[in-house]
Amino acid sequence: MDADTPDAALTPVLPGYEMLRPLGAGGTATVWLARQVSLDRPVAVKVLSPSLLKDEQARAQFRAEAKTAGKIRHPAIVGVVDAGEADGMLYYVMEYVEGTDLANWLAENGPLPKKVVLQIAQILAEALGSVWGEFGLVHGDIKPGNIILEKDGSIRLTDFGLARVVREGLQSAETQGVIEGTPTYLAPEEIRGEAADCRSDIYALGLTLYHLLTGKAPFEGYGLQALLEAQQTDFLPDPCSLVQGLAPSVAWLLAKMAAKQPEQRQADWGAVQEDIALVAGGKRPKPPYPGEDDSTILISARNRPTARSSVNPNAIRLTKREGTSMERQAGYQAKSSMGGWIRALVFLVLLCGGLFAAWKFDLIGKIRSGMANAPRPGTVQAGKPKPTAAAKADEGTAAEGADEAETTISDTGTLVEGAWNQPQFVSAATLFNGALGRYQAAVAAKAKAAAEGAGEGAEGSEGEAPDWAGMIRDAETAAGLFETIKPLAPAGVPVRRYANQCYQLAKDARRAMTPLREKAEAQQYARKRRQEAEAPWPPPDASADPLYAGRYMDLGYAWEALPAPQARQDATDYVMTLSGHVSPSASTRADPKQGIHYRLQWLMPLGKALESLRVKETPVRQMATGAVAPYGGVFFVEVPAGPYGKIQMGPGQEAVLYPTMRLVLDAEDQLIAVELVDPAPSGELVNANSAFSPNCATVDFITGKTVDGDKGEMVAYGIRKAGETLRLDAEAGFPAEGRPSYRSVLMMPNGVANVFAYHVMGMQK
Repeated sequence: MDADTPDAALTPVLPGYEMLRPLGAGGTATVWLARQVSLDRPVAVKVLSPSLLKDEQARAQFRAEAKTAGKIRHPAIVGVVDAGEADGMLYYVMEYVEGTDLANWLAENGPLPKKVVLQIAQILAEALGSVWGEFGLVHGDIKPGNIILEKDGSIRLTDFGLARVVREGLQSAETQGVIEGTPTYLAPEEIRGEAADCRSDIYALGLTLYHLLTGKAPFEGYGLQALLEAQQTDFLPDPCSLVQGLAPSVAWLLAKMAAKQPEQRQADWGAVQEDIALVAGGKRPKPPYPGEDDSTILISARNRPTARSSVNPNAIRLTKREGTSMERQAGYQAKSSMGGWIRALVFLVLLCGGLFAAWKFDLIGKIRSGMANAPRPGTVQAGKPKPTAAAKADEGTAAEGADEAETTISDTGTLVEGAWNQPQFVSAATLFNGALGRYQAAVAAKAKAAAEGAGEGAEGSEGEAPDWAGMIRDAETAAGLFETIKPLAPAGVPVRRYANQCYQLAKDARRAMTPLREKAEAQQYARKRRQEAEAPWPPPDASADPLYAGRYMDLGYAWEALPAPQARQDATDYVMTLSGHVSPSASTRADPKQGIHYRLQWLMPLGKALESLRVKETPVRQMATGAVAPYGGVFFVEVPAGPYGKIQMGPGQEAVLYPTMRLVLDAEDQLIAVELVDPAPSGELVNANSAFSPNCATVDFITGKTVDGDKGEMVAYGIRKAGETLRLDAEAGFPAEGRPSYRSVLMMPNGVANVFAYHVMGMQK
């Protein structure tokens, strides 16, 4: 039987309608394409599932849906035109909209431009605001699949099937506590079983816009239970790191909409429309902004407002912290809205004068000479090091060697004459020192409570819970400031080291947030120990012999002193797949003459690599998020692969062309690996069906991307070696359909593969 031909035995018979074919089915109802005989027009008919016809509560809810949805009259919402009951069968009739839903559009065409996404956001916010204001109605299932793009370019929102009235006590008690909707876009409070309101739809629209903008579904590859947990506790990467050239104001709009707690989102749809209009006009949405751990969309430190403000060093007082970095920035923005053009004019005048002086009096040479002999800044303490790992208070989960942690930034707050008192440097030190002091106090209180038998639930002093989220926010904001001013730092000011300490403190605080019982159950922290001879910090200066500057990879201060990453699917897959091909090693020693791919060599500086590939514009630097990548020590940039993306999959096979190349870099932007990526391959599977295994799920080890096994998606691996370079091919797809969904080829020196294995597995006996 043709797929479009309905089965007569299962096709509902409704007076006045000729049922043509099913459009979709869910757990409670089926939607059919039908012809309304009286008007000779296509319509969509929603029919209650036969299994629920004897359920009075389900029948009452279905009638209420039809009655409420029938009142909606809005050009951007698919309306209900009829409802009824025939032979005990309940149904209601909706307009039939010809077009494609945005889920299919994304699959076929990729992400939408920023301007289009903002237009869609404005249209839907106005429509949902109208429905909320007039009826108190929550849609309940906003997602790309329910947004229709008509042939004339109009946008229509469909499927108010999960809609419910939540005003004036009209939401029944029976419906509360029941999870409905698509988990990929579901608000955390709905997962907890709490009553929904318009802010729940705001959250869903925020994640939907994130999907439209980046082309990446929220928490793609997660199973159902993991997805429900992720909406409440996990984070999505900064969209600015995924969309080249995206303005941070757009990221902040989405972060506000996707705040974990409803009270931290926009209060209503009017506020959402106002923020969208501001962003469309090139401005930021209205403050306050959510903190780092307050939103599902995590904004990187360099895109936070604090990273763009100038701080008066004379106002720095490390012993007194007045508000969070976000609160300080909100005040800064309010005060600085006047007179900005005057400061810009003064800056240009001073810049021109400075350039003239530099040319006239050779100031550049003198400054360089002075920097070479600059003293260590007074805001840095070079005495006995302070450990920043969770260490002794974390009941054995901290790393060995924590007492050997490197120098930390001073907590004195004194500005010393002759030191580098650059404002952003002092501001970063202030944030870090404040967070470190609160962290150490919280850890000490936790250890004291454990010693006194208070148990795991004991918190900070005087019964107050430690502000872990604030510590993480301040530590990573400080890291972003350090990263920003790194090119300006004089010789002898190890800004990179300070940034890594910030990353370490942030990770220690994240680990401390996790209940001890969860750590014990997961056994997720493998011990590691520092091995200075193999992984010195900082990497020693190279002699003149190597081709490039470094002889050691710079994977950041914290990578080896910290425990191995939390147990994850991509960590397990890496170990299982490369078992027998790698030997876990802490050595970061590199051979700069070793080739990786075409003319690209190990430790080649990013600038030379881009020049070799004939890439003229410097791409956006992103942090690697895969479990194999040491935290804060591995980054990557994406460039068009061009002819360098053509690679043969195996003997006798035709070459495959990958559109994107990732240059994988260490903390000092030196090349350590190359990855070819095709996020949407066409044609047939390269690997045989028998090569795909349900036991592994990772298709991209640099980003940690996994596949959805529940949908039949599987991964096949291939491992090849060329001299001292290891090549790991991964192809995801649906063997039953013969259709590929993702491909990647990761090429790395054996030394890099061994370090990644050591990072994942921890100390080896």
